[in-house]
Amino acid sequence: MSMRDQANAEEARLNQLQLNARNTHLGLHQEIRELTVELHELYEREARLLNLLDKRDKQLDSIDGGRAIAVPPTQPYSDRVLDKNSHELDLLKKRYAALSGSKLGRLQLWYWRFRAGR
Repeated sequence: MSMRDQANAEEARLNQLQLNARNTHLGLHQEIRELTVELHELYEREARLLNLLDKRDKQLDSIDGGRAIAVPPTQPYSDRVLDKNSHELDLLKKRYAALSGSKLGRLQLWYWRFRAGR
């Protein structure tokens, strides 16, 4: 292969890489835009639900004259329920350790922390 052919092949490869990078960037930008819209809708829904809760609280206050509503005492959890929850916690800890032990898992955990920080 001549030098010119090699240069043309290298230029074509670079052009393809640039095109792939541009498409990836545009795709990520579109996904971010969609997620932002979804997050905004969820915030609006949360605000509506909080307003509804406030209205219900005011209605309850007007019904009972501001008196506290008696809450029945809670019963302690049974050993069976505690064992089940303990087992589930152990499983989740193992899954988290497995996730954080891999390269992609660490990247995923970083992304979750990054998203939670917004």
